Amino acid sequence: RYGWSGGYGTTWFNDPGKQLVVVSLRFAPGNSPKGRPHQHPGSVYVYVTKGEARLGIEGQPPKVVPMGQSFFEPIGAVHNVSESASPTEAAEGIAVMIVPDGAPLATPVPAEHAGH
Repeated sequence: RYGWSGGYGTTWFNDPGKQLVVVSLRFAPGNSPKGRPHQHPGSVYVYVTKGEARLGIEGQPPKVVPMGQSFFEPIGAVHNVSESASPTEAAEGIAVMIVPDGAPLATPVPAEHAGH
């Protein structure tokens, strides 16, 4: 499972009606309970700041993203893998999202989309 905190949003001047949102992420160790698959209402850029994260979207094999590297989720992709690549240590990162004003940052999708 993963969680986010400390969100910061500002109007995205290049595209009225959208916001640029930055949140910190914590990816639980890979042997932790798995989070639900979800979608974001806009594109997401994840930059790993600690450890290695295992990230995946439906239709593609999960990727191990080491510290200093990034992962991109296109608009509407089902994000079905979000965890630390380590079975015992958490990973951390930041997410930069461009989302419509007032939209939730994530929406759960049915469990059959799980990629674990």
